[in-house]
Amino acid sequence: FYGQAGFIESIGIRIEQMTVAALACSPAERTFLLALQAFWKAFDQQLSQQGLMTFNGAFQQLTQRLDGGDGRLDASMLQGFSHLLIDEFQDISPQIVQWLQALHRRLAGMGNAVSLMAIGDDWQSIYGWRGSSPELFMAFDRHFPSKGKGKSAMLMLQANYRSIEPVIRDAESILAGVAFKQDKVTAPIRNAPEGGHGVKLMTPFDLARDMGELQRMIAAQCDYARDIGSRERTAVLLLGRRNDTLKDIQAGLDRKLPIKAFTIHRAKGLQAEVAIIVDDCLPPTPHPLRNALYAYCGFFANSYDQAMADENLRLGYVAVTRGVSRVLWFVRKPQGATRSLG
Repeated sequence: FYGQAGFIESIGIRIEQMTVAALACSPAERTFLLALQAFWKAFDQQLSQQGLMTFNGAFQQLTQRLDGGDGRLDASMLQGFSHLLIDEFQDISPQIVQWLQALHRRLAGMGNAVSLMAIGDDWQSIYGWRGSSPELFMAFDRHFPSKGKGKSAMLMLQANYRSIEPVIRDAESILAGVAFKQDKVTAPIRNAPEGGHGVKLMTPFDLARDMGELQRMIAAQCDYARDIGSRERTAVLLLGRRNDTLKDIQAGLDRKLPIKAFTIHRAKGLQAEVAIIVDDCLPPTPHPLRNALYAYCGFFANSYDQAMADENLRLGYVAVTRGVSRVLWFVRKPQGATRSLG
């Protein structure tokens, strides 16, 4: 209940106001949502009695107070929000869009000029499972129209200062199957060192059978980084979908090796001379309930299942672009995000 409630609120639906009968879902899913509404009412009361609220609840209250003309939110308190710069805008959720829209309405009603600068990359949007969507970034002018000026100004930053060209091109090839994306081409700034390369698929790979080989390969990549005089703080980033897998691999490595291990989500923004990826980025199973919620909220042009299929390819893109001059991806067989690399 709590997990689905958080998702529902993130995509801009008020649980207590949700018309369950209007959702295009199965009878069993309607029963679930009715039970969820009862649970959420009791849960919310428990929080209130303890003086607590959820993160989503805080934004809901702020949005309500802004639109409701709450006198406590006076001009002096809101003035600092007139001109906003929001980074990682591709990971914004409908709920945050609603709050920003309410903020702009209130400030405009007070006679203040407002502006919003959004910085982001839809290719790196990987938080759809919690209610975010790059659609909101790509349809920026629909949600935040530029008054009297037509479309907002767009500045494309297309220089890539991290990875060499073979890594960049392999990463871009993964995105070929993404249905909803902005088309762009990035230009590499770094020159490839001797021995640098794009993604090398190490297949067929079975973790239980090939653990020793993987660990030796990790040590060899640390030697490569040293031999080329790498200036990266981390020689090797070990990336995967699950912490348990990463811990099993690390257990057999020399702790003095200059490597770090992260899930792909946690590694976003990081880099190393070599990225080593384990696990496939396969799309999850279909989710009919979230498809129905996606359609009900009115913010999205595609289904939740399509959004997650796209997201799993973008997750592969994010993983590959953590590598500066080499990427090795260990997979059972080319599939999902690795299919275009086989």
